Amino acid sequence: MLETLAHAIRHPLQVLRLYARLVRSDRLRGSCIFCGVERTLFRLGPSNRDGFYCRYCHSTLRQRHLAKVLIERLGDGCGYSCFRDFVGQMQGLVTYVAQSTGPLVSALARLEGARFSEFFHDVPLGGSWNGIRCEDLQALSFADASLDLVISQDVLEHVREPKRAFGEIWRTLKPGGLHIFSVPCDLAKKTVTRVAVVDGVEVFHHPPVYHEDTIRGGLVYTDFGSDLLDNLVAQGLPTEIHWFRENELQKFSYIFISTKSNLV
Repeated sequence: MLETLAHAIRHPLQVLRLYARLVRSDRLRGSCIFCGVERTLFRLGPSNRDGFYCRYCHSTLRQRHLAKVLIERLGDGCGYSCFRDFVGQMQGLVTYVAQSTGPLVSALARLEGARFSEFFHDVPLGGSWNGIRCEDLQALSFADASLDLVISQDVLEHVREPKRAFGEIWRTLKPGGLHIFSVPCDLAKKTVTRVAVVDGVEVFHHPPVYHEDTIRGGLVYTDFGSDLLDNLVAQGLPTEIHWFRENELQKFSYIFISTKSNLV
C-alpha cells in the first residue's frame, strides 16, 4: 500500500494516464432516465450498480434504476422518459426518503409531502440538525399508517436490527403502501448477521466491514441473502425483485419493491 502511494507521488502523470485508460475502457453511452440528457456514463464507483455516473446529474446505475421503478409503479402510463419530468405525478403522496442528499432528494424536494432524514445519535427523533430531520428506521417518529411511500437506498445493511426497521416501515405505511429500496444482496447465499446486538452491546461474529458514508458511518451489520424475501413476507411486506439492464451494459441492477399487506 505504501509502495503504491509512493509510486503515485513520484509518477503522477503515469497514474493519471492509467486511470484515464481504465475509464475509457469501462463506459457506455445512453440517455440518462434521471435527467433525460444524452451522456457518456463513466464507471467510477466500486461496482456496476454504484458506478456509471451521469456527468450531468451525477446519478448512478442504482439510482436510475430506482427512478425507473418509481415511474413504472406510480406513473399514469404516459411513458415518461425523464424522472425529473415525472416527479410532479407524485404530488399528493406522503413520501419518506431515508437520506438527505443525492439526485433523488434533489428531484423530490419540490414535493409538498416529501420528508428526508438522516440518523444523528445526539438529536431527538423527529427533531433536526442543520435543517436535516433526524429519524431512526428502527423507531420512526411517524404515526401509524401515515406514509404512502418509503424509499431507502443501501441503508438497511447499516441498521443494527433490520427486522425492527422493516417492522417500523410496515407500521408507518398505509395499507397498500410501498417500500422501494436497495440493499447489497447475494441471492446465492443466506442472510448473515455480521454484528449482533446483545443487551445493547455489539457482538462481532465476523470481521468488521465498512462502506463509505460521511453522515451515518459505514459499519455493515447484515449481509442480506436469498431468504430476505421470505423474511419480509412474514413481516407483512410481500416483496418482489425488479431487474434492470441499462443500455448496452451487461451487468444487471436490482431493486426491491415491498407492498404493505394487512397480515403480520
